[in-house]
Amino acid sequence: MDLIKAIANSVKIPRASEFETADLRSAEKAGLSFSGNQFASGFQQASSLIGNPSLAGNVLDVQPQNKPIFQLNQLPVSLDPDAYKDARSGSNPNGDLKPLFAFRQLVDPVPKFDPNYFASSYSTEMLYANFLNGATILRNDPFVSGVIANAKKQFEEEYFQDMDGTSGDWRPVYASPEDWATADISRFSEVSVDLNNSSENGLFGTIQGKEKLQWNLGGQTTQAMNPETKIESLDMKYLFVEFRRPWFNLLLFKMNQWYLSGQQAGFCSSGSSKVNEGAFPLIPTGMLIARDVKLNANWHQDDKTIMDKSLASSDTAYLGPFLMSGPASHKPSIQIIAWVSEVIPLSPKVDAP
Repeated sequence: MDLIKAIANSVKIPRASEFETADLRSAEKAGLSFSGNQFASGFQQASSLIGNPSLAGNVLDVQPQNKPIFQLNQLPVSLDPDAYKDARSGSNPNGDLKPLFAFRQLVDPVPKFDPNYFASSYSTEMLYANFLNGATILRNDPFVSGVIANAKKQFEEEYFQDMDGTSGDWRPVYASPEDWATADISRFSEVSVDLNNSSENGLFGTIQGKEKLQWNLGGQTTQAMNPETKIESLDMKYLFVEFRRPWFNLLLFKMNQWYLSGQQAGFCSSGSSKVNEGAFPLIPTGMLIARDVKLNANWHQDDKTIMDKSLASSDTAYLGPFLMSGPASHKPSIQIIAWVSEVIPLSPKVDAP
């Protein structure tokens, strides 16, 4: 089994209810903003808006839910905890906007549809705004009209002014747990991943393709791991950080009866976790940060030489996102090893007339 799939099948995450903070629960109750796992309750809310559940069913495309997609970082992502601590939130109303904005910038890019995580040039917030404002309703359907009007209201209300004082705004993405950047190691879960005996029934799906583990020494990518190296197991401590967007309404992409001018069905997303060439195939919903990572492998001599070189020079060495070695004086940092995303449903579901 490959490394990405083995990790995806081994890690566990708490229930969404264990992540929720009071302010986010209130925001969800007030409107129609849900993650993929909240869609069922969202359907009930949406139906109540028009008092006709059967009508809601006519315009909702209820399909089997894809598993969340697990993507391993190809390159190391090391963060300074100080840049993200004390962020403003509902439970920390006097917190700093700068770390909240920094977190929003970190998680805003739409991931490319690839086995490994790569940030595309597209912004989640900007794409969503374009689709929301560009959606044209067919036959003036009352349910679709109500949901889109509600979604626009949410989007317009949930914002902050640009940090530099210029005209413009940005929308927050909240983390749960809120103190993830300074969380003590005692709150991390432990996992041992056996690549030779890993379960096939994990919480996450993966995107098929070739793994791309590369060595990075002293901040410079050098070469790919030798294909003759066989990774046997991985041990690590990890913390899952969930993302909350009170301005985002997944129901828009679940609905029928709307289109985008000049575009074909599936322009946003094909809804598939196999092949998806849409502009908005995935939305990040969480990330995995890790500490004390240990890779056990039958190393090819090329890779042994790289590790010996890093130890001799005291350079920081990474294999993919995994910190393999570093100087004793190396400042503690946060290592993001993977991202979790929801597959955006097939949308729009009809071609423009």
